[in-house]
Amino acid sequence: LSDNSMDNVLNVIDKVNPELIVIDSIQTFTLEEFDSRAGSPVQSVECANALVDIAKNKDRPRAVIMVGHMTKANEIAGLRTLEHLVDTVIYLEGESGEELRTLIATKNRFGRTGEIGLFSMEEKGMIPIDDPSEFFMTRRDGGEIVPGSALSVIKEGSRLIVVEIESLVSHSFTPYPGRIGECLRKDQLSTLISILEQRGNINLYDKNVVIKTTGGLRLSEQSVNLAIIMSIASSVYNRGIPNDTVFIADVGLTGELKRVPALEGRIRELSRMGFKKVYIPRDGLRSNAKPDGIEVYGFRTLQEVIDSVFGLP
Repeated sequence: LSDNSMDNVLNVIDKVNPELIVIDSIQTFTLEEFDSRAGSPVQSVECANALVDIAKNKDRPRAVIMVGHMTKANEIAGLRTLEHLVDTVIYLEGESGEELRTLIATKNRFGRTGEIGLFSMEEKGMIPIDDPSEFFMTRRDGGEIVPGSALSVIKEGSRLIVVEIESLVSHSFTPYPGRIGECLRKDQLSTLISILEQRGNINLYDKNVVIKTTGGLRLSEQSVNLAIIMSIASSVYNRGIPNDTVFIADVGLTGELKRVPALEGRIRELSRMGFKKVYIPRDGLRSNAKPDGIEVYGFRTLQEVIDSVFGLP
């Protein structure tokens, strides 16, 4: 049904009696009894209320999916009352030009929040990504090692996903070098660059720094910070990091490595996937918790990791 009148929609629902109703989008509908434009707080809330009443009808319960607009701040357009009316709030996110689409529940009265669904946007629509780590890594022939690439592992809901972070460092011919990293907050990238300069003894004041992830995944965990810094250092030195090596640690302003949650589980997953080396904070893992098949290197500072990986004196 192509109609912006919620009154007409309700009449059709009453006649057809469907089990599933999809409204796209809730901010474009109006009810005649309210004298305000589509998208206004009153119209959006009252249209949503009418649909909630239908969904909660004891004699004929139905599933209702309401699609909503997002603001530039990644919030549902209009009053937050809409979020309180419904049982579940699910965000569908994706960057322009990227295949990756993510579904994440921020509210769920019937289950857990924080779980994430990963999909690839293709010609036939959104296709589930069955092996996320394969999607977010570059498989290179013959184990080729390239500068500017580093691996880490993140926790999305109950999933552990290995991600590849790529960096490119180049000379800047302007007074203000570029800092480009769509996969993370700009202030986070600037902070990590400052740490690398001061605690890793690498000058970047006249360098452009570009960061991205394979597959376009956004990075919000602090556990990837060491990998981000190491990918930048790898690009600066023009020396590759072995593809079987992973970095799991936050890095403080002092240059010290910080522990991250669920570290043991992350390392077990890496061992299962065949990775051979992992760099973590020195106090991050009990000696009796180290899994077989993977070498665990514990260091206290960023400089120690740089010296170890790149063989600096």
